Amino acid sequence: MLRTLSLFIFLAALLPLPAFSQSMFAQPATAPDADDNPLRIERLDASRWRVTVENREPRILPGTELQPGSRVLIPGYFSHVLAGHPVLPVRTLQFGLPAGGALEFRITALREERLPVSLEAHGDAASDEVLPFVEALSVVERSGLRIGGLRLLPAGYDAARGELRWLRSLSIEITINGSGGGIAVEDPAVLGGLLNSNDARQWAAPTSLARRGAPAFRAGEQFLKIRTDRVGMHRISPADLTAAGLSPASLDPRSFRLTLLGEEQSIEVTGENDGSFDAGDEILFFAPRNGGERGDWYDEWMEDNVLFLHWGGDTGLRRGNEDVDPAAHPGATSLAQLPLMLHLEEDHEYHRGDFEYTDMQFSRRVDGEAWVWEYLLKKDSIETRFDLVSPAAATAEVRIRVRGSSRDSSLLRATLNGYTLGEHVVPSYGQSDIVFGVPAGLLLATGNALSILSVGKKPCPPEDPICSIERFYVDWAELRYASTLTSGATGILLDNRSALQDAALPPRYLATVAFAGPALEGINLSSGTMLTGIERSGGNARMALDSSGVYYLYDPSVISTPASLELVTLSGLSGTDLQADYLMVTHRNFRAQAERLAEYRRNLDGFSVILADVEEVYNEFNHGHKDPVAIQRFVGHAMEQWRQPPPRFLVLVGDASWDPKFQKESSSRNDFVPGFGNPVSDNYFVNLTGDENDSWPSLAVGRIPAETPDAADAVIDKIIAYESAPPQPWDNRYLLSVGGENPFEQDVHLKPFMDQITRNWLTPNCLEPRLIIKKTLDIVSYDDLDTLIHEVNRGVSWFLFAGHGGTRVIDVGVERPDIFDNEDKYMFFGTMSCNTSHFAEPFETGLNERFILSPRNGAIATLGTSGLGEIGIDGIVTTGMFRSFIDSGVSTYGEMLLQGKQHLLFTLGNEINVIHAVNQLSLLGDPATRIPLARTAELAVRTEDIRTNPEIITEQNRTEILTNFRNYGRCVPDSFDVLLTISANGTTVHSERRRMAPFAVEHDIVWEYDFAGVDGAVDIAVEVDAGFEITEKVETNNRAVLAVNVLPRGVAQIFPLDRAVVSRGQGELRFLVANPSFVPDADQQPMLEVEYSADPFFALPMGTQLSAEPGMVYTALSAVLPTTDDVYYWRTRIVTSAGPERWSGTRSFTLTTEGSSDERWLQTDRGQVESMYSYDSGLQMDPHGGLLLGWRWLPLEV
Repeated sequence: MLRTLSLFIFLAALLPLPAFSQSMFAQPATAPDADDNPLRIERLDASRWRVTVENREPRILPGTELQPGSRVLIPGYFSHVLAGHPVLPVRTLQFGLPAGGALEFRITALREERLPVSLEAHGDAASDEVLPFVEALSVVERSGLRIGGLRLLPAGYDAARGELRWLRSLSIEITINGSGGGIAVEDPAVLGGLLNSNDARQWAAPTSLARRGAPAFRAGEQFLKIRTDRVGMHRISPADLTAAGLSPASLDPRSFRLTLLGEEQSIEVTGENDGSFDAGDEILFFAPRNGGERGDWYDEWMEDNVLFLHWGGDTGLRRGNEDVDPAAHPGATSLAQLPLMLHLEEDHEYHRGDFEYTDMQFSRRVDGEAWVWEYLLKKDSIETRFDLVSPAAATAEVRIRVRGSSRDSSLLRATLNGYTLGEHVVPSYGQSDIVFGVPAGLLLATGNALSILSVGKKPCPPEDPICSIERFYVDWAELRYASTLTSGATGILLDNRSALQDAALPPRYLATVAFAGPALEGINLSSGTMLTGIERSGGNARMALDSSGVYYLYDPSVISTPASLELVTLSGLSGTDLQADYLMVTHRNFRAQAERLAEYRRNLDGFSVILADVEEVYNEFNHGHKDPVAIQRFVGHAMEQWRQPPPRFLVLVGDASWDPKFQKESSSRNDFVPGFGNPVSDNYFVNLTGDENDSWPSLAVGRIPAETPDAADAVIDKIIAYESAPPQPWDNRYLLSVGGENPFEQDVHLKPFMDQITRNWLTPNCLEPRLIIKKTLDIVSYDDLDTLIHEVNRGVSWFLFAGHGGTRVIDVGVERPDIFDNEDKYMFFGTMSCNTSHFAEPFETGLNERFILSPRNGAIATLGTSGLGEIGIDGIVTTGMFRSFIDSGVSTYGEMLLQGKQHLLFTLGNEINVIHAVNQLSLLGDPATRIPLARTAELAVRTEDIRTNPEIITEQNRTEILTNFRNYGRCVPDSFDVLLTISANGTTVHSERRRMAPFAVEHDIVWEYDFAGVDGAVDIAVEVDAGFEITEKVETNNRAVLAVNVLPRGVAQIFPLDRAVVSRGQGELRFLVANPSFVPDADQQPMLEVEYSADPFFALPMGTQLSAEPGMVYTALSAVLPTTDDVYYWRTRIVTSAGPERWSGTRSFTLTTEGSSDERWLQTDRGQVESMYSYDSGLQMDPHGGLLLGWRWLPLEV
């Protein structure tokens, strides 16, 4: 689904209107601010307010093919999107109300003008309704505080008259009735957008969990969870309880109680009177079909039914008796035939609603939305085959439920066993129950075939193939027929509601049933009573039944056992003695991964964590039945009933699917932790208002949509690496990507959106924006992909995209994370588009899912919508997000989005498109993940930011030292010192300090130094904020050292190594010297000299000098071995006709008759050792006074 764009900031040519003045030509229209606010609001006292409005002239943007619907703009207003109307300007004013109070308003002055113009409506069809200039908002309740207000619409369209109604000026008096009192509002976010926040602080009323259906379970309580997969009678034996982990001998069967969805069911417990559940005893109960909540034949979430068996306490509900003895009811009407019903239904398609463009935006179900059998277009058909439970008598009928889902009506034809039952016109929209009579003798005992065909009401010529759009869906079919019940069939329902049309059963009727088994029993499902007095004779059973009852007849020798029995010990989630900052709900497949994340949050953040298995949540908050409402109840209970403070975060670990039962053939994704609705919403779980017209979120929510434990581990690995990293150069780098399909979209909608972010939030806070605008305006263009890849690989904190998108791709060509090489540079990936966060797709992994789940690249968290996006709403949410973590100090991605959504609700109120946006904007990832941006400046310098020119440094050669240092955080508030230090052999040879003015993101300094008299290993250190004048979160990254080797102008010693051990076994002394950096010309007669001596000062006469002409690169010299084993010192220099140059540094080596090897090493600097230790210190010394450090084997890999 490509993006539907709405107004946020506009720059475009205007539709010319004859009655408008010349001043109405195109000008920027921005979001309301202090300089462009048409409203003046005055507080008269705590209960009275005055609002004065002076509006500027409206401007109009025409609709386009891609973005239908004219847009009316008035400076200082946002956009109101309502199907059937143009996009109109809007402002909302919200007030807190006392408990039981109300808001009233009175218009004291109004000046209106009407302008003739033709405007295009937004949505499926134009409306004739003229919207009022002022209307009261619905009252909602948040954190116990009632909130009401006004919606101002300064322009409206009268379609019947072709006029734009423009409100030039307005004056309103507002009165808040009701007395104060109550408790304090503890959530500051609830007060944040109220005009009377100071007055309303004490007006909250205590919230009660009773309205949510408070569970009655206790921590540690046990019960047996029973799953049944068929309708009918079931039995449980003592052996079954033993297999489930119970000890039947310890249970008093008289206390057995069976519940279904919290309601106790009547059961029969044989042998219970002795107070023990022994061999031969059993529990008998009826398990109904698990029907859907809204009357659907099947439940949306699970096929099985779930019942709970409890014990202990009072005696459970037992079946009574209903006397059906014919003799006891002499007035009963004898019937030769009894009504039966066979329901035929398959669910293969999901119908999003009749008006798909509008209806598909609702997460909550709309009229007609359902799982259906099949869509039928012209000439399409479906066929189903069935057998009869019992032979049919003469009369029968087929009922078919269909729903028209196209602009034109359709023609349905039904056939049974090749016979045409009839045709019926299906209206264009709306539900129809069609009834066809079935002729006698047409039904077969087995192998019946029912076909439903869309005939095609109006043929279309080839040149106009869509002259008539005809489509309807089939929901189900039912066969209702009369039967003599003479086949011996059992397990059948007798229900007056199954009777044929105009053939209701008499109040009391006499039924005769043939049965093949040893007996026939029955129960009245309406009253839960056992049938007694059944007259049995010769394989027939006669009974007098009440037409108001629903009867189930069965063979007691053919009773099912439950599909599974599970002993459940409740963890106490529904108790009150718990507290959590961080709530987790997961599936048992991901328990180990969720425990790992929970422990990480406990240790890193100090959070108290409660981790709940989703089955535990179903057990305690929805009686064991799978349904997302259980998660919402759990969160609401934790917020309202647990100890304070309430939870801040909810994280869901496990993927979701809106096809949890794999009803579509293409479905392959598991529904581990369900989401709500389609488009899917996790906001539903944290919207605790209980009001469908208010989507206010109370805490931050996020999801790790893993399909496998390895995938969950990969996300957690990324989180830990991300939060463990020190400040990085990309922490304040923001990549802004603009898509779009035409210049209008880019210039009017998308570029201004990004310009506002840059102008209002990034540049003023010294954050680094990088804007990339799509060049090729195709639906999807890959022309800018290389640039985007380069920026992401370089490292960005955010990748924020605005444009068109869908489940698989955004229109700048990004469709998977593995095109990026950003391991350890994980980004926040925001896609302000359509469907990019549709994480519950049953047949594929969506775009944002791929980015969060990618193990070595992609994103640390993603933001997108599961539905349709609007750039105007995205702009308001984004403003709220930036304000939260830049101005308000919010430090996590989840709370950032939470405040963005709350800002949207306070800005536009509970507009229907606002409700959609809040419900469907989804964070994938851990909502407690920390935003890395520092709250202050964060100066840093890295080793790789220090370079030299030339790269190879030579002694006495002037060298530039180039240093780049960055600010990873907010603006640098003041000047600071930068210190350069150059050290050789641990001694500082040069130091220089400079004063730097404040800068935004990065700055360069160039130093110069000639390295005179310095060679060998040298450290170049640069320290920013050397005087610790700037407040920073981390100071350890303020200093970096670049290790370099400065080449001497003279020669350089190579072998022997300093402090080496030289063996006499090599037969001679060997020296290897590197030639000088600048070898003198031959006419200067250069010679290389080596001098060695046992005297470190070369003053004793025993020293020896060697000389040789320099080689090409190295020069080797050798000498006769000295006669004495000792420590020797050596040095080298170059000599020319002009005289000798200075000696190199001095090295030492030990000459010994012992063998030398890489495994033996020795400290032989006698003077150093003797200055530190004495011979009586217990240290082991060699004969020359050296300290024997020992020896060890060094395994070397070659």
